[in-house]
Amino acid sequence: MNSFKKFFALILACITVASLASCGKGDNAATTVPVTVEGATVAPMDIPDIDRGEEKISIIAPENAMGYAFFKLAVDRAYAYDIVTKGVTSTSAAEKFKNGEADIAVVSLEDASKLSTESDIRILAVNSTVKLTLIENGDTLTNVNDIKGKTVYCGIDGAASQAVAKAIFADNGMNADLVFASATEVETKLKNGEAKICIFEEPAATRIVAENEGVSKKADMTVAWKRDYAPVQSCVVAKADFVEANPDKIKEFIEHAEIGTNYLASELGAGDFAPQLVENGYFSSDVLGRDTLIACGFVFAYGEEMQTMLEGYCGFLAENGIEITLPKF
Repeated sequence: MNSFKKFFALILACITVASLASCGKGDNAATTVPVTVEGATVAPMDIPDIDRGEEKISIIAPENAMGYAFFKLAVDRAYAYDIVTKGVTSTSAAEKFKNGEADIAVVSLEDASKLSTESDIRILAVNSTVKLTLIENGDTLTNVNDIKGKTVYCGIDGAASQAVAKAIFADNGMNADLVFASATEVETKLKNGEAKICIFEEPAATRIVAENEGVSKKADMTVAWKRDYAPVQSCVVAKADFVEANPDKIKEFIEHAEIGTNYLASELGAGDFAPQLVENGYFSSDVLGRDTLIACGFVFAYGEEMQTMLEGYCGFLAENGIEITLPKF
């Protein structure tokens, strides 16, 4: 960072402190949001603007809850990473990664399992977990117990997430008639009035509530998950030879990704960053962007924590007839 940037950073810091000191406590008082929280985010002024050229790490991540956690990294660390998310799904990310179009990929656990049978890869981290939200078109539910004996439409794509939903209901004695269909089918039934009480994965649930008048969130069903490990949604993977050839870059990447993910998982970070996502066409409003980021279930687990989580969850899936081949750690 040159001397001008250092001087500018110092002046900005002084202005921020002065603004905080002058804030009132009334309803109309101005609010100053700190831009630097150690361990949660790093202000752009503190990041070296170094162009690494071809030495940048290329990353591909889905344009959904699996990849949203990497938006902060893409903005703050553009000098080190070339991140593609627009129009990407887990399946397309896995295919491009397999074809050598990216050094690192964010994919579903299921796609990571398929990749491991085709390539020598390593799981670097878990970066999102399954989040299921109960929503209602109407206002008959006062608490989760009110769904007893009622039909609940589960718009959940994927056998793994469906197994999570079934386990939550069984473990908590929630006696309801669960009807499983694709997220698209259940959303259509919700809109035409055929389905009143539904469960969707995030971030679909947040979007559906925002787009449909009279539809509201009733409960985060994943809170009732009774196991010691979280239900894993997505993983960060890299080719084994890339990991072995670039240990320092991998270590730095994990540190950077953890900072960005923790930031966006917080209410402060989600609210602060949502406008940038709106500007780039990911969300229609700041409120929707903020609410979506908060609801997504971001985590960043690596090392022993990641291994414990993955082994526990894969054991659960095996008990439910879903076999996952774990890549090496």
